Amino acid sequence: MTRIKKALYLAGGLCWLSFGGGFGLLLVQFFAQGTGMQFFGIDLGSVLPVSPGTVLMGLVWVTGLSIAAFVCLAVSFGLFERGLEKPVKAQKG
Repeated sequence: MTRIKKALYLAGGLCWLSFGGGFGLLLVQFFAQGTGMQFFGIDLGSVLPVSPGTVLMGLVWVTGLSIAAFVCLAVSFGLFERGLEKPVKAQKG
């Protein structure tokens, strides 16, 4: 594998790692803001301050962001591995 290919694999891995980190930061920000409290905010007083729709939308967002971050990290690790692998010498025999 040429140096250019290795550099491109490493650059691609770095890009995908930053995408995964971005999704992770969105997830942390989402948790900090109340995880879905902005959707369907029906206030039922002190008995039930959240609606079932709020819980469902929060669950969908958290699940989607978690899966997106995991997929991006998996792709980045694959590209890093491909860019850092050593060339295999063919054995004579």
